Amino acid sequence: DQFAGETNPAVVGPGQDPDKDWLLNFVEFAFALDPLEFDPNPPPITTRLDAEDPAKWILEYVRPKGRKGVVYGAMTSATVSDWVPASLPETITDLGDGSEQVSLTADRPTGATDSFILVTVAPE
Repeated sequence: DQFAGETNPAVVGPGQDPDKDWLLNFVEFAFALDPLEFDPNPPPITTRLDAEDPAKWILEYVRPKGRKGVVYGAMTSATVSDWVPASLPETITDLGDGSEQVSLTADRPTGATDSFILVTVAPE
């Protein structure tokens, strides 16, 4: 428990940010970060073009293996203002250290000049 002995909801609540790093406690829980230690860099989430099929792009991130209480997902947008939930094929690789790498594959929109994807986390 990261908050041993602490009961103040302004500190321990899932929507709080006691270390002032712009990552809410729930996000830090989802990615196994320390909610009491300032994290200057957000969890590493990378995107790249699929080397075998340039019409697809891959988003990758690492999460704790078997994390209970969290639903991970993705959203896509062509404008950064109109996000829609995306059901994307997922490949999970066990990293052998209690974490797993998740790779999501998305089609690049035909004719779009921009396209965006993000990872979402929500309580289960």
